[in-house]
Amino acid sequence: MEKTMDEWMVFITDQQKNSIPRLHSIFRRQMEAVVLAKMEARGYANFKVGHLVLLANIQPTGSISNEMAKLAQISKQGMNKVVQSLKEQGYLYTEDHPTDRRAQMIKFTEKGKVFRYDLYMAVQEIRADYESAVGVAEVKQFEQTLSKLVAYGQKHLEE
Repeated sequence: MEKTMDEWMVFITDQQKNSIPRLHSIFRRQMEAVVLAKMEARGYANFKVGHLVLLANIQPTGSISNEMAKLAQISKQGMNKVVQSLKEQGYLYTEDHPTDRRAQMIKFTEKGKVFRYDLYMAVQEIRADYESAVGVAEVKQFEQTLSKLVAYGQKHLEE
């Protein structure tokens, strides 16, 4: 017997409770809220989730903004806005690229290095909480699976 549209709507709603897009959205919002709270508790009242796109992609020796934007999959303008915000707060500085006169290297100030360290420690605390909740092996498996899905998605976006 064929389902009616109303029956399909009930079925789909039930199925979506555990869908990847829905769970990802909830997990991301939860993670952002916890990271913000932990950073605020460390004294970073001006920390914004948008700062993560830069912090996750800048290299210890410095990075070029356009390259970081590509890695973060955001616009160059979006990355420049984050860079400017963190420069104004004293976390970053720029200097001329040693071989490319058109580019500038973005680097952490000492204050920025402490900020990045504190962010790393906050994330490690969150990880430990997750490990307590579901176990070390499951958290590691989650990271591995998520990494594979991201790589798979990236490959298909580039095709």
